[in-house]
Amino acid sequence: MQKIISRYDPHKFSFNEVFANNNGKTSSTKLVGFITSMVCLLLFMSLVVFFFFNPETSKEILEFIDRTITYFSVAAGLMGVKSVTSAFGKQKI
Repeated sequence: MQKIISRYDPHKFSFNEVFANNNGKTSSTKLVGFITSMVCLLLFMSLVVFFFFNPETSKEILEFIDRTITYFSVAAGLMGVKSVTSAFGKQKI
């Protein structure tokens, strides 16, 4: 664990590269996927808290939790689809 922390150089990290394509342009699908996943994560955490504090509406809250997990999966797919399509797009068959 110490080796991983010691190899991290904050001066070499660029937040813009997280959302960039191979050509250096900002990818809108990665950006939208990131924003959607953060909203879903906050919604999921708040629903879990409400689930424990409000047991009489637990059935409805579980339905919302299920939908939130589905939307989070879509957001993760949006973030990863650009990497997969660019990897397959370069191959000549």
